[in-house]
Amino acid sequence: MKKIITIIVLMALFVPAAASATTIKPISFEEKVQHADRIIQCEVVDKKSRWNDDHTMIVTDITLKVTAALKGPIPKQNITITVAGGEIPEEDQAIIVSDAPEFEIGDEKVLFLLDDKTLYCPVLGWKQGTYKVFKDPETKEKRIKLKHDDKKSSRFRMRPLRAGDQDEMKLNDFTEHIKAEKNSKKHGPKKK
Repeated sequence: MKKIITIIVLMALFVPAAASATTIKPISFEEKVQHADRIIQCEVVDKKSRWNDDHTMIVTDITLKVTAALKGPIPKQNITITVAGGEIPEEDQAIIVSDAPEFEIGDEKVLFLLDDKTLYCPVLGWKQGTYKVFKDPETKEKRIKLKHDDKKSSRFRMRPLRAGDQDEMKLNDFTEHIKAEKNSKKHGPKKK
């Protein structure tokens, strides 16, 4: 039987904003756009779990093929982010981190990223900074899921961005929301 360790996320270690030890502070869409160092549309091309250098934590390296940069430069090659948690089947070990984003090879996502390599999760707001891209079966157009269907975590729910109570929207509309928010005057002048 697998040894599974559940880690309660201690926000004081990961997010500079004040929050209780087991609650991730909801982040508005505007705050995500403002505070993310990079916003990318990407495809998960690889994921590998391993022990960290001190052999105290299992982490997972996620390799991403960036298909569009919505904030920040587009990299010339794949990028890798490392998140806390993962599974090492050959050792019968796993660590599940509450509210950590989940990645599967082949997933297409829009990610709001922080460039701080010392974080256990470089995705801004953990799951709140991930949006799954999917193809509508009828129209074949790409759409974004605005809410998470996560039964494991009930501490927050994704809030749609000023779009009523919808669960999804067209990818193009979503990226236009990001561009409009990024360029809004309330966040200061555009960076060159």
